Amino acid sequence: MGGADTLLAELEKNIDALLQERCELQKQVATLTEANNRQRDEMIRTHGELSSLRKEYNQLRMAHAMVADSEEREAVKRQLTRMITLVDKAIENLSVVDS
Repeated sequence: MGGADTLLAELEKNIDALLQERCELQKQVATLTEANNRQRDEMIRTHGELSSLRKEYNQLRMAHAMVADSEEREAVKRQLTRMITLVDKAIENLSVVDS
């Protein structure tokens, strides 16, 4: 019976080792699950921030385009004013020459 007792003791030892390893693996799974959840939450938060920043960027880009158009309009107005002034002077000079 000595051999059977040795085998039984070795089997119990192996079962204990497997149970211990299973417990450690369960802890690892729990830790990894927590880390995964944190990273998923962080990714969702970051995605929200990115969407918000993209929206803000597009609004700023649009505002800049409007300002640029406004500045361009002012430059065109100034140029037209100068041209009108030149035309007025030319008409005035023609009127003086005709008289």
